[in-house]
Amino acid sequence: MQLGGIQTQERYQILLQESLYMTDICLRDLKRDYVKETIALRREISELESCQQKALVILRDCIIRSHEKPLKYHSNIEKEGIQLCLADVEQAMLELGGSRLPSTNLLSERSSLSIHHELFSNPTKKSVCVQTDVTGEKMRMREHTKNRNDMDVDHNDVILIKDRLVEAMYDREVIEGMLSREQEKCCRLEKDKNDLHLELERTAKQRAELNDEVVALRNKIKKLTNALEKTASHKRNTNGNELIKPSMEVDADTFDTLRTNNALREQWVISLLDQEGIDHSGGVFNALCTYIEQLKSRCVTTEADRDLQASEARMLEMCLKTAADALEDALLHDERWRPRTTKSKHTTWHTKKFPGEEWDTVVANMPEGLAMAITHDVAAACHLPEEYVLDIDYRDDETGLYVSLTYDTIPQSPLKK
Repeated sequence: MQLGGIQTQERYQILLQESLYMTDICLRDLKRDYVKETIALRREISELESCQQKALVILRDCIIRSHEKPLKYHSNIEKEGIQLCLADVEQAMLELGGSRLPSTNLLSERSSLSIHHELFSNPTKKSVCVQTDVTGEKMRMREHTKNRNDMDVDHNDVILIKDRLVEAMYDREVIEGMLSREQEKCCRLEKDKNDLHLELERTAKQRAELNDEVVALRNKIKKLTNALEKTASHKRNTNGNELIKPSMEVDADTFDTLRTNNALREQWVISLLDQEGIDHSGGVFNALCTYIEQLKSRCVTTEADRDLQASEARMLEMCLKTAADALEDALLHDERWRPRTTKSKHTTWHTKKFPGEEWDTVVANMPEGLAMAITHDVAAACHLPEEYVLDIDYRDDETGLYVSLTYDTIPQSPLKK
């Protein structure tokens, strides 16, 4: 039974070690992905909101200036006002991301209209005034239509960002559920460890009881041996000593009592040996000595197992503490790219290593996906839009993937306005 309990304890210990190892791996992966996605979404949302607010301020100032500024009949002044409005619109579109910038076509269209107006404008002063009013009205209508389109696009961007935030919150709930399940598994493992501690204590208590029984049996055997030797010596002296016959009769009664007690104790020892499955055909005394030796060896084995289980229990406690510390550190971890920025607001080449041995397969099969993933990672880590990440290059060796890149910072001129 004790051997079966020891094997069960060893099996529980192996299962505990494997479960803790898999739990550590899963926790590290979940925490890393969760922190990355959360930081990326928060930074992207804050940047887009700030850019949209600045763009709306710039567009509002442009519209107010275009409505409040009176029309001039001189073609150069009119062209300068149009160019100022277009520059403001271009800056607003840059703040919104730079992907929908219509400044070149619009500026060329306005320039052609201005040239056409200069070529056919001077028959009379009246025709100049009429054409200037028509041109100014068309400009105001087009700017108003353009501003409404930009506001619609901004509204669509906000809706997309909100949808993405909802998806991120759903992913966060899924990750938190997985994390709670892993914590419940750790609690179950902790409960199993406590059960093993209790079983170890019971085994130590049984061993102490067996030691006490062995000591008691040794004392009884010693007493019985001394009594038998005294009885045998008295029996040899009975025939030659007639003067001490009354005392011999008393010794005979004592001998009968001792023999009866000896027989009872021998039967008790035989029953104990039978219960333990020990052969006593060679003599009860020899079988009892063999049983005592077995108990001694069993006690030594039990002590060794107890020390081993105690050391493993301490190791499990250290592993659980390490996992808890890793969880707390992972929630606060923020790995960022830290390149050096020059005076021209353009970073120098920056390199980072991603460990692994199978990057050659990824590079060969999915180069575009790898480039998109690297761009997204850099944009999230450096807190800037993905359009500013430039010149991505990577090379593979036996130890990992080396990624080199440069990226531009957001220009300061829109921020000042």
